[in-house]
Amino acid sequence: MKKWEQLVLVGGAVLISYGCVAQDATPATSTEPSQEQANKVESANTALALKGQELPNFTVQTADGMTKVSTDLVSDRPTVLIAWASWCPDCQQQLPIVEELYQQYKDKIHFVGINMTDGSRETKDKAMKYLSENSYTFPVVFDTESKALDALQVDTIPTMYFVRNHMIEKVVITVENKENLAKWLNEML
Repeated sequence: MKKWEQLVLVGGAVLISYGCVAQDATPATSTEPSQEQANKVESANTALALKGQELPNFTVQTADGMTKVSTDLVSDRPTVLIAWASWCPDCQQQLPIVEELYQQYKDKIHFVGINMTDGSRETKDKAMKYLSENSYTFPVVFDTESKALDALQVDTIPTMYFVRNHMIEKVVITVENKENLAKWLNEML
């Protein structure tokens, strides 16, 4: 094997072991990531720079193909935007908690899942099937052109944006437990 082929194989193994970067999330073995893991992910994640900024403009698609702009996704209530994909192991861990909190807070806080729909690995059909199989009922839109991905600077998924009055108050880039998320939701009320 040539030296460059070895480097490519080693580099690929490193990327795979690091986790789901660029549309994947760093794997978590528990709901509480180690401080070292959190620091490593946070230092490289550009989504965190949006904290304290106005929600950027982007467009997404509804399940029936209608276009919505980012301002349509937020309401007069506090809003949580969740960037996710059905194939993402960390999203699979986080979404049941999101659904539970959606059921608890849906009259006070608006929830919107933004599916990272790339057209191959993640399609609308795959996402809708996943939502149906897991009985998820929170509202979902589809980022079919990566406009939300780019505007929200999504480096890893799941990424959650806590928005009030069109301002991003908090960005969460790690899988979180129900208690932490409920605490942050209550802070928005």
